[in-house]
Order: sequence, then C-alpha cells, then structure tokens
Amino acid sequence: MNEWRELDFADPDSILAFAPLPQNLIRELDERLNPWSIREQNAVGSEPERIRISIDGMDMPPTVENLHRLQAQNVLGSRKEEKLLMFEFVEA
Repeated sequence: MNEWRELDFADPDSILAFAPLPQNLIRELDERLNPWSIREQNAVGSEPERIRISIDGMDMPPTVENLHRLQAQNVLGSRKEEKLLMFEFVEA
C-alpha cells in the first residue's frame, strides 16, 4: 500500500477528511499515525472551489518539552521559566 507509506512519511499531526470516514479507518489512522486530531468536514457534493478549511491555530499538547521548544523560539515572549498547568479529564 503506497498510500500508507506516503502517510507514514508525512507523519501528519492533524487529519481533516472531506468525506465521512468509516470507524475502522479512523481506528487504523489513529493506531498507525497517532495524530493529535482527526476531523471530518463533510464536503460531499460541494464544488471543489467552495470547500473552506478553517485552521484555528496549532494543536500542540502543553508538555514541558513543547513549552521549552516554544521558549527557544521566543514564541511565549519570555525566556524565563514558565509554569506548566495541566488538567487531566477522566471519562465517567
């Protein structure tokens, strides 16, 4: 399967599908590529030039490592040590 090789090489963090995806494909995408998000935007029957993609920002888990990367690029606006506040949500 050449398609999987291309996806493995691209290693996407976020996947946006323009048609509904079967649950087994969503599971396989999650297991093989481990993206941060998989979203569906049903554009079936839409004209290709009318499809809109909205990107609200960059999905990035707030890990200590990621905060250090952002600090190194001065994205956080300060080089001083930032405090990390994390919440864990548990399914009831």
